[in-house]
Amino acid sequence: MRKFIVASLAAGAVLAGFAAPSRAGFFLRVPFVTVHVDRGVYVGAGPVQVQVPGRAVALPPGPQGVIVSQAAPAVPADALPPPTPLPGPAIKAMTVEQFAESFKPQGGKYEVVLVHPKSGCPVKVCFELPPGCPSKVRWTKHVLEFDYGRTCVRIRFYHNGDAKVIS
Repeated sequence: MRKFIVASLAAGAVLAGFAAPSRAGFFLRVPFVTVHVDRGVYVGAGPVQVQVPGRAVALPPGPQGVIVSQAAPAVPADALPPPTPLPGPAIKAMTVEQFAESFKPQGGKYEVVLVHPKSGCPVKVCFELPPGCPSKVRWTKHVLEFDYGRTCVRIRFYHNGDAKVIS
């Protein structure tokens, strides 16, 4: 048994000596933002994508821990085009709880933008309520429900980020 352990350790040491150097990269993905640092730097935020080719070099730890690309030339601020404003007023998504507490249900068609309780991303939901006033409005992490007694309108939130209206 001892010979097997010694032989295994010797083989492991030989293989470690022939191991190729490896690279370390950084990859971050959160809702609406992707950052990838490897041989270059890539930043994607919605429709805006910035890619800087070259070799990324980590500086020694400092107060801010900055990563600088050697191939990135400085661009003067006046050379960049001004940002384009979005058309119309910005729509802020409400959580399901905020919507249920502030919404006054009446008959008609509705189109709202809610924060999906599972994914945290905004999702547009279109639904139609029957005439009259619902007897109960309930919400959980998965469902927003308007109960009219015989009729019930449910908005179901799925784990994949979708929302479906069930009448």
